[in-house]
Amino acid sequence: MPIPQWLRKFPAPQYGACGGAEKDCATPKPIDKMDKLFLKHDKDLEYADKAEEKKNRERLRRVADRELALGLRQDLRPYRRPVYGEVYNFFARLIFRP
Repeated sequence: MPIPQWLRKFPAPQYGACGGAEKDCATPKPIDKMDKLFLKHDKDLEYADKAEEKKNRERLRRVADRELALGLRQDLRPYRRPVYGEVYNFFARLIFRP
């Protein structure tokens, strides 16, 4: 289920260097496995936005969201922020569903 573009603009809780809507993780290093997933997702969305055809852009964004959703369902422990990481992962899985 793709996330509507307008929903991505709302302020969201953040995790690490890359997790969270509108978070720029160009410079900081990801803090753990989950944050690495968010970094890859951000790069995939950036790539998708460069596609010329709208249909292709939307398809690439759906693929990026699906890959993140599947990655969030792996065992990503240990989290750098243990309790917050578990809670953040739980809600991220609710938002990003395969």
